[in-house]
Amino acid sequence: MSREITSASTRLPGRFDLHSERRSLKLGLEHSQTLIHFRNLNFFPFPESGYINTEFAFNARHFFDSNQEGEPVSVRYNFDQAADWQTDFLSEPIVYHRFYSGGRKTVTMQARKGDLLSEVVTKEIYVREGLRIGESLLNDIGFSPDGDSMVILSSNRIKVLGIQSGDTLLIGGYEEEVTVMKMSADGGVLFTGSSAGTVKTWNPVTGECLQVFHAHDGSVLSLHPVPGREEVLTYGSDQNLILWSIQSGTPVWTVQLPREYVRSLALSPDGNRFALGSEYKTIITGDMKTGAWVSRFEYDNSWIDSLVYQQTTGRLLATTRNGEFARVIDVEHELTVIDGGSSDKMMGIVFSGDGRFALSSSKDHRVTIWDLTEGHVLSDFHSTDDWIFNNPFSQGKPYVACRGWDNSIKIFDYTTGSCYAIFLMPEGYLKASEFHPDDRRVAVGGTDNKIKIWNLATGTVESAFDTGYVWPRTLSFSPDGKHFAYASDEKTVQIWDIDSVSFLHDIEIPEDRIRQVAFFGIEPLILIRGEQSLTIYDCRTNEIIQSFEGNQKIVKSAILSPDGSYLLACGLDYVVKLYGLTNGKVITDYRGLTSMAIEIRVSENNHFVYARTEAGQLAVWDRGSGSLLWMLDDPKRKVTAMAISPDGLVLATGIRQDLQLWSTITGNDLGTIGSHQQNITAVVFHPDKPMVMSGGLDNMTRIWSLQERSMIATIKGGTNLRVSPNGRYLMNGYGGEMRIWNIDEELRGLR
Repeated sequence: MSREITSASTRLPGRFDLHSERRSLKLGLEHSQTLIHFRNLNFFPFPESGYINTEFAFNARHFFDSNQEGEPVSVRYNFDQAADWQTDFLSEPIVYHRFYSGGRKTVTMQARKGDLLSEVVTKEIYVREGLRIGESLLNDIGFSPDGDSMVILSSNRIKVLGIQSGDTLLIGGYEEEVTVMKMSADGGVLFTGSSAGTVKTWNPVTGECLQVFHAHDGSVLSLHPVPGREEVLTYGSDQNLILWSIQSGTPVWTVQLPREYVRSLALSPDGNRFALGSEYKTIITGDMKTGAWVSRFEYDNSWIDSLVYQQTTGRLLATTRNGEFARVIDVEHELTVIDGGSSDKMMGIVFSGDGRFALSSSKDHRVTIWDLTEGHVLSDFHSTDDWIFNNPFSQGKPYVACRGWDNSIKIFDYTTGSCYAIFLMPEGYLKASEFHPDDRRVAVGGTDNKIKIWNLATGTVESAFDTGYVWPRTLSFSPDGKHFAYASDEKTVQIWDIDSVSFLHDIEIPEDRIRQVAFFGIEPLILIRGEQSLTIYDCRTNEIIQSFEGNQKIVKSAILSPDGSYLLACGLDYVVKLYGLTNGKVITDYRGLTSMAIEIRVSENNHFVYARTEAGQLAVWDRGSGSLLWMLDDPKRKVTAMAISPDGLVLATGIRQDLQLWSTITGNDLGTIGSHQQNITAVVFHPDKPMVMSGGLDNMTRIWSLQERSMIATIKGGTNLRVSPNGRYLMNGYGGEMRIWNIDEELRGLR
């Protein structure tokens, strides 16, 4: 509707007040005690743009009425009180600004109409820290057509991750920001676009860059390989829509679009049509051969979020939302396919690549999967504090990916709603992890100086603790699960309350570097192992109640007995010593080693003591008498890892690359059940199934059946190998990342 300014006193409701005597344009404001708020000017995180990490947008649409007579209103802005305005006056209704760090930010704005200027107005906003992979912001993911691989797009790198194998391939390195990516239909080529306007093609198996061409004078905002042709359609911030010949790297045709933000681009299954969803509530279809417009659909009261052509039917589907409802519609037949409910509760709706399914996320953290062919809900589940990707669906398997503010990617099986796997994308390298006593949570700490407690059922972070400027090297939960203790290379152990996320107190261990902390007992007590000391700390009295003697300056390993009644440790004298906890005195010596023990175990029945040395020896003693029962000492067959079965009858060892089984009582060789390509570094038994798992320097975890004496699964990642006490979760590490897998009776999906 047209509005005409007739005098200096004319008031434009909801827009601005014009005071000609001051020759200024004044934004409509409302004041509070803490902040100045723009009326009808909304700041919001903008997930639809594909850069939800730290990008904010402000909607100044009410300033830009195309039918308003006179000169248009424009706006300029400045973030964080920079020396200069970051842009001249803009005539765009949506302004985007991307932050590269979180925290409280200041935005300064000014409006102009002709030669009239508004007051300079300042507002504070809070920006959540974005997801990161190292120094890169995590932007988007995509699945390979077979569903076996996931392509992870960060701000300056691309990583191909095997979902089942965990294989990781780093593709290239960008000096500019990677803005968009898409996999070809056959999975043979990966396409990427950048903020510098370049389009690159890659071999997703080898990481080789196949081709580079300059596509746009500005960022590449969207790209789509054309089905069945050696062509790719791109759209850039220069407002150009271009069809490219991949072979020659030259444009087939170019269409200069009006100055409106294209929110979505889709291609028909036969490659003959394309569709655009614009900022101005319009859908346009075009001819792929010529770029000419074919049809135009206008929606006066609805925003167009995303588009897709359904492969089975050829229908063009769109997600729309207005002030009340969010829907999926059949564009050409003007039908509602699904009604997503109130739009003020919806975070967004995205399609699967073939148009068979849609995923909607809501502000109450519900994720709903819709069958678009039948028009009903296929499944819905809870995924707290998670955001959806632009391309969350796997075509080859029933997987959907969500990302959280906890720096993770979660893979859900949408037929069951269960979290299939969690990939922790580290801000730094992960250094310590521990399962919670309730078997439902795990604590992880790394070089990002944070400890995060994860809920394993939902795949979300329940709480996070900032450790300051130190890396947590070791951590432990109290037996009741209410507290945890951690230590770094400093000389201090810190104790935290989990429920309140509050620091309780610390323990000073002067002149020593702490290497291990462990809660035990009902009281509870904490065992603290330093490089030169062993200490028992009473949490009730907040006092050190016992120190242990006799380890000749260096303590390499220590362990408490299963019943918490005594302590075993080994030092530079190569003697494993058993200490009484009440007086700190040595009760029994276990001799026979010729190098320092780096790992000590006690059988569940308290009858046997096991030790593995840094030279590869393995010794077994009678706990009561201290007599040596049997020993492996062969320089050609060094023991690199060990574990005792839950029934205490079988000892599993890594003998270099081989996984070997032994009778714990007699020492008889029970045979080799398999091998790694490099030395085995970790072995663990499943707590209630006849399985043993081994991790090696080949960065592989292998799962073995004790009954069949054969390998039943392999997973990428060979460090920090653990199984939760209830046997439901397998944890392993790879390259500073941590993977947590949900395993069932047959390790479904890992075979």
